[in-house]
Amino acid sequence: MDASTTADASFGVYELYATLIFLGGIASIIYVSKNWKTWLSLRRPPGAWRLSAVDISLFAWGIICISLFAGYIGQVIMSYLPGGDGPIEDNTGLFIICSGAVMHGGFILLFSSWSNARRAFSDGPINTRSISLFHQIGYALVLLLAAFPIINIITLGWTFLLNALADFGLPVSAEKQDTVLILLENADNPVIFFGMMFIAAVLAPIGEELVFRAGIFRYLLSKTSALPAALISGALFGALHFSLFGIVPLSLLGFALCYAYYLTGNIRVPIIIHMIFNANTILLVWFFPEVAASL
Repeated sequence: MDASTTADASFGVYELYATLIFLGGIASIIYVSKNWKTWLSLRRPPGAWRLSAVDISLFAWGIICISLFAGYIGQVIMSYLPGGDGPIEDNTGLFIICSGAVMHGGFILLFSSWSNARRAFSDGPINTRSISLFHQIGYALVLLLAAFPIINIITLGWTFLLNALADFGLPVSAEKQDTVLILLENADNPVIFFGMMFIAAVLAPIGEELVFRAGIFRYLLSKTSALPAALISGALFGALHFSLFGIVPLSLLGFALCYAYYLTGNIRVPIIIHMIFNANTILLVWFFPEVAASL
């Protein structure tokens, strides 16, 4: 089988997969719409995190410092690893693993230490509802499938807008995130690829959900209602990824994750959604490299 035939087969399988996901998304939207009032009546929103202006400012400063210095610390760690003493350009996969571990591990430590040290008697619990793992996964799949078509349509519109602005000569680009390109480059290196997968599909969802949903979103709930709290938390989540291409779809994803948390009252549900979302992107690169390169 020649390369063109293999590529055509890969595109065919991907189109079938994308169609099934889209149909599953439409079915999930219908299901959620029909049961929305019931879900709202049964919801147990997470308890508000009541921090002083100084405390939330220091918490935000911690997020900024971790984000800014994770790359430098990751580079230092990388220099002590086998094959990691060369230029970053020659070891981008290893650099992402090291810096990602520092960044998201730092987020987990920041939230854990801050929530314990700054916990007031008036704070509500992070989890207001006990849900079995089976139901956590069920909620996550339904809500993620419902969000997929909306995110994909908005991503297409955002990409079209960026390309139109670029055609007018503005310095904007609709290129993929660098991480996706690096995944493509390292798809034939299982150690680097699965190391990046662990960071993206396990550590990052835990760290980011603790910071943005269990942290910032819960703090905003102490100041305002769920809708503006979710919008602000989602926008900050999108901005943290430092990608013009990804800021709108990722902000929308962040908004959806806030509402998943708000409806279920259990932080594990948005964590699982985030894990599945990131794993889906990585497995797309792994199984359909020709498709991922063309998107």
